[in-house]
Amino acid sequence: MNLADFFHEVPALFHRFAMSLSPKEVPFAGSLVVGGDATGYLEQIDALIRDFGLAEFVEVAFFRSVIGGLMRDGRLNLSEKLGEACALGMDNKQVRTVLSHINEFYVLGAGVEITSHGLVRSFRFWSRMEKVEYLKNAAAVLELLRDRYGNACLAYGATLSCVRSDDLSPHDDDLDVLVGLNMERYPTFGAGVADVGDFLVAHGYEVIGRWPAFLKVGKPDMSADIDVFIGLNEGGMLAAIPGPRSAIAWESVFPSSERALFGVALALPAQPEIYLGHVYGPSWRTPQAGWQHQWNYSQYADIT
Repeated sequence: MNLADFFHEVPALFHRFAMSLSPKEVPFAGSLVVGGDATGYLEQIDALIRDFGLAEFVEVAFFRSVIGGLMRDGRLNLSEKLGEACALGMDNKQVRTVLSHINEFYVLGAGVEITSHGLVRSFRFWSRMEKVEYLKNAAAVLELLRDRYGNACLAYGATLSCVRSDDLSPHDDDLDVLVGLNMERYPTFGAGVADVGDFLVAHGYEVIGRWPAFLKVGKPDMSADIDVFIGLNEGGMLAAIPGPRSAIAWESVFPSSERALFGVALALPAQPEIYLGHVYGPSWRTPQAGWQHQWNYSQYADIT
């Protein structure tokens, strides 16, 4: 048995195992809470690995770790698992292969999927009404930020999905907002994060998390949080993480343009196609499996 055979066989093993359980005990049958004991299935996987000498494949070890955690706990600590993958010497393609297999045969049927954010209920499972309400939440954040700071628009994957598919990207689970700040008042990303965070808290939002160049905010009645990124006007060029430095003209982003998605008016970069070309490359119109931002903080070290 080779690696391809293994990934073909394990779902069949899972099916036979699930058939032996009562309906309330079947893992991933509409819920990731495992009522039954998954030990039997994991033992079958271990036997398959042992009998066919597959222990040398790092993909097999990673699969065993991820599926074992899901079936035991019903959740996924992605950072922890990616750390394990790194320790195994796996590259991004190998990791994506394993996670894609788990998504297809185990997780998607439960109405969730594994993305770069972990185990989430991605937009592919949202109704149109849910999307409209969330877009209204984003529009409210944008309006607040524009009133206070003058410049704000959707950014990154939010802009990409609006322009490329006129929908929310099925594999994503939140929206990104970019607020434009003048470096004379906000000389660093940190200064912007602090001020924008305080401003949004004063207007009823909770800061879920803070990072060097962006923050995550939300409210109890929101379906998902919103990432608010800081964009600095650096001599007429946009400085924002992630993204290239000294490549995106400020005027191609601000003042923003407007576009409606599902009937909700939203602020987008002034020239969204130009913006997307710089952020995602010339092939941005075509979905690229496994594409990831390069979080190159070192190029912005002096203003972080």
